[in-house]
Formats: sequence, structure tokens, C-alpha cells
Amino acid sequence: MRKVGFACTTIFHYIHYKHIANELESRGYVVEYIIFTPKLSDRYNRIFCYFKEHSIKFSDFEDIFLAEQFDVILAPYYLAGFQLLDKNILKVRLMYGYAKDSWNYAEWNKGFDLVLAYGPYASKKLNQFTEVKNIGHPRFKDKYKENVVDISGKIFTREGDKPILLYCPTWSDLSSLEKFMEKKEIFLEDFTLLIKLHHGNSSSDLFNLSKAQNIYYFNETTDLFDLLYLCDVILSDYSGSIFDAMLLRKPIVLLDSYDKDIKDSGYLNISEMKNVAVYSQSHRDENNTSLDIKVRGVLPHARKISDVIELIKNYSSGKDLPYEGLVKELYSYQDNNAPIRAANAIDELIENKKNYRKYGDDSFYLLNTIKINCFLNANNDQQIAIWGAGEMGQILYAWLKKQWKIDCFFDMDVTKQGKKINGISVKKIDLSKKILITVAKYEIEIKDYLIKEGKREGIDFISVFNRGEC
Repeated sequence: MRKVGFACTTIFHYIHYKHIANELESRGYVVEYIIFTPKLSDRYNRIFCYFKEHSIKFSDFEDIFLAEQFDVILAPYYLAGFQLLDKNILKVRLMYGYAKDSWNYAEWNKGFDLVLAYGPYASKKLNQFTEVKNIGHPRFKDKYKENVVDISGKIFTREGDKPILLYCPTWSDLSSLEKFMEKKEIFLEDFTLLIKLHHGNSSSDLFNLSKAQNIYYFNETTDLFDLLYLCDVILSDYSGSIFDAMLLRKPIVLLDSYDKDIKDSGYLNISEMKNVAVYSQSHRDENNTSLDIKVRGVLPHARKISDVIELIKNYSSGKDLPYEGLVKELYSYQDNNAPIRAANAIDELIENKKNYRKYGDDSFYLLNTIKINCFLNANNDQQIAIWGAGEMGQILYAWLKKQWKIDCFFDMDVTKQGKKINGISVKKIDLSKKILITVAKYEIEIKDYLIKEGKREGIDFISVFNRGEC
């Protein structure tokens, strides 16, 4: 019996996948969701509790390395540690948004046997890396909810004459959320306000925001398309929600929140995702402009909140939509059959036993497995510690534990120290042990510290990343 895994780092990914998963189940596939995010984290707790509460069948990522056998794994992007998976598992990417080009179309797409894309804009950029099938948007439906429940339990439905404004910010450095919240009362004078928070926002963010009165807040458990259906106008910044809203032909206004001039917003995403792949400088095109930046040549946008409010008031749904000509370039299909097309593509991929990858180039691989095994072989009688109890450290441990004994994790985060992950403890730094560095963001600083303490790179410690020799 064929088995498909859907790798989720957030609840949003489950929402994005579920119609395709349902279609595959109707065809006799065994479907299982995989929590591909580190334990002892807010994200893990949220998705774990959600799956338990809704009786959704799932496994943790370490199960892939220990026991679980999948024919195919779907993922939103090339996840940390994917290069360590069994080579016989077919890997399929399901596109999840149109913002941030250099991230969306990075070289790690070579690691997939197939990419399921929305339409021509994406497939033209992805075809250089692997096989691409355009399927449309998997969450576009014929019918949406008439009422929705926000994170505080308030039920929202359309009533009254006040227009409904849906605000959809992105996350991290590009997010306009803080700027917007400072002036939120101004919007309430003329609009019923719905705020759809990015799935990257933490639980503490949601708790603090939900205290505000007269505003409906929605997190990643609510499908954006249900909110788009109910609203009159969209306000965003650099979010992929801009392009989701185009499918429902909604008026869209953009808030320019980033202080610096920026052409390709994807580079900021890459800086936040150093634990995924190696990004070659040669691939970076300084002249490239992300779609979320480029679309500002079409959509009304402003930096000041007062100007944004005037743009929203003047941009009624009765006017012609300036982006209409772009929609066909973004979406090959504008119907609810994307899950069927996705399932057909997966059927074909499995039945043909075909590896679609056009390139044998693994230069984007982040982990140097030869160096790791060389170091462990040379120290097989020593106590080994993994420095970093985060995502990469936990994934590496899951991969290694079948063959090697790892003594513990090291982590500077005091909230993790003293706890256990998959049976081994998280401890303070102990320089008597041999060390595998798995913290990509602070790799250089950790190496400098160890060398300063008299430790020898390659003998007492190594970085697991694809830099340097064994």
C-alpha cells in the first residue's frame, strides 16, 4: 500500500496540504503528517496539540530515520536534514506562496523529484531545477465558510454596512505588524477589522494581541481563503497573501514597512533559514526583483498609515482591478481541482518509478556527511556531544542514533538545559567531550570560542556543515 508523508513545520502547512491529502486517501493511499520542527519549541507544542486535539495521524521527524517507510514525502520547501532521508523516498514540493523570489526559487529545489506549482510565473523559474507540474492553488474552493471563530472565541460573520478590512502581515524583518498596531484605532473608525497573523508569529504574540477589543484575530488554524471570502478589501505588506487575494478578485492595498529600499525580499528569508541549504553567491542576481516588490508597480501602496487609509477608502471593489492581467500568469487554473491534479502527478511519479531530477548537483547540501562520519570513526571511544538542541541538532541525532552513541546535547538556552530530547539530556557546555556543532547561525562564533579554549578543529570538534575538510 502506498504511503505519503506530509512534512509540516507549522499548522498552516497542514491547512495547505489537507485537500490533497484527502484526495490521496480517497485513492487508497495511507496518509500521515510529519511534525518537522524541533521539540522544546513553541511551534512544536502548537502543532502537536493541534494534531492531538483533532485526532490527526502524525509522526515526528525522527520516525522517518528509525522506522517509518514512505513512498513519497511532500514538503513546502527543502527542509533541514532532507538530504539525510532514504534516497528511495520520492520528494515532492508543494508551493505555498508567491512572495520572496530568491527563497522560492533557490537552488534547493534541485532536491525535489517534482514541484507542484501554482502557474507559469513559478514554473518558468523552477524548470531549471527539476520537473514542475502546474496545478493551481490547492486551497481555492467553490464554497467558503459563512462565519469564522477567532483566537479568543468570537464568532465573525458579515453583518451591517461597515466595510470589512482584512490585514495580513508577513513575518520577521519585513512585517508591518508593529507599525500597524500603533495606529489600529484609526482603522476602526471606518472598518470592521480582521487581522490574519502570519504562522511565524509566536503564541505570546497571539496572546498579547488578542486582548485588544473590537478586532478579530486569526492565527494559522484559520484558512486565509475563508477570511478573503468574507472581507471587502485586503491590506498587506510583503506577504504571499497578496497573491492569494488576487484569486478572489479582492481590492488590495500595500503598506511599505521596510525602512530600506529592497528589490528581492527573499534574501531576508534566506538569512533566517541558514539551516536548510548552502546558498551560492553565484546564484544571487542583484538585478532580480521579488514579485511582492514588483507588484507595487501595479497595486496602490504607501509608507504612511494616513496615506494607506486614504488609498483603501478610494479603492472600492467597484473599480477595475489593476492586477487582473497578472492572474493568468500566476495561476494556470482558477478552479477547485488542484488537489486532483496534485494526486494525478503523484500517481504518475510513483507508477513510473521515475526520478525526475535533472541534475546530480548536490552542491546545495548543507551537511557534510563524509566529514561527520570521519570524525565519529576517529572518536568512537569518546563521549560525543551535539552542540545545538534545535532543529538541526535534533535531526542529526535522529539520523546518527542507529549507528552511533551520542552522549548529550549542549545548548546555551537555559530553558532547554536539564530537559531531555528523545532520551538524551540537554546540558551546559562541557569541553571534555568531543563536539559536533549544529548551530548554523552562530557557527563561526562557536568555533572561535572552542579554538580560544584550546580545542582543535577536526580533532576535538567539527562543524557538521559543508565547509572545510575532515
